[in-house]
Amino acid sequence: MARRKNKNNQGNSINVHTDEFKNATRLLWVYNRYLSQEEVLTARKCGLALPEPAGWGTGFFVEKMVVKWMRSVPKIFLVTNRHVLEGAKQVWFKPQIAPGTPAVAEVVIFVEGKVQIAPDLDLAVVDVTDRILDLQKKFPNIQLDPISYDRLPTGPGQLSILEGGTPIAFLGYVDAKSRDNNPARGIGEVSESSRNQSDFLVSTTPTITHGASGSPTFATIGARSKLIGIATEMEYQDINAPNVQFKTTTYGHVLKASALKDLLDRLS
Repeated sequence: MARRKNKNNQGNSINVHTDEFKNATRLLWVYNRYLSQEEVLTARKCGLALPEPAGWGTGFFVEKMVVKWMRSVPKIFLVTNRHVLEGAKQVWFKPQIAPGTPAVAEVVIFVEGKVQIAPDLDLAVVDVTDRILDLQKKFPNIQLDPISYDRLPTGPGQLSILEGGTPIAFLGYVDAKSRDNNPARGIGEVSESSRNQSDFLVSTTPTITHGASGSPTFATIGARSKLIGIATEMEYQDINAPNVQFKTTTYGHVLKASALKDLLDRLS
């Protein structure tokens, strides 16, 4: 697969800053049933955070300011892949807290019947405004820091400059069973212009694994880190040679953030 290098971009992935987005990016424990309080307490007595979930994935929070009753108020959304929330009834996550403050247990969000999707795309959004605002009121030491809506591209034109070779970085949980509450940072580059209008093909280290599905992906646009997309899946490319039985290159697909912007605009 030929790769087109972007000659106009002399930077590298190290210069794509992501630290400010770590608190907004969380590992999601996904359940297709409702956990009882007894189950949760039993798991914790056994030294487990929670019972074994149906699946894991990475999710992140985005905040958009909207006008309601002549006032500017926040709307907060949980964003991940559609396949991560498929059949889900509950999603749990461990919030980041301010240093030196009391610990906060895992937080549950009831998502059944609330998941909004983008047609034909691996993208899902849940309006969690009431839940998160209530949580922040009860536990002021929680540091959620949603990604601001203005970090999304203003339109498809901003994404059109991201040609092959553009440095990128993502935040996600490549090891879904890790006890580290901080997302891992992956770096890489756009490997190809999109195979279609909806996604990028990227090459990253580490690779975008199952637990990293839903990871926010960033690039520097106009001297600012922008949310350019959501990691969705891996693709393996065979060596183009006879009698070769192994795979050689792993690519990740990143759904363009313009699809997320369109969905958020429709919901707010």
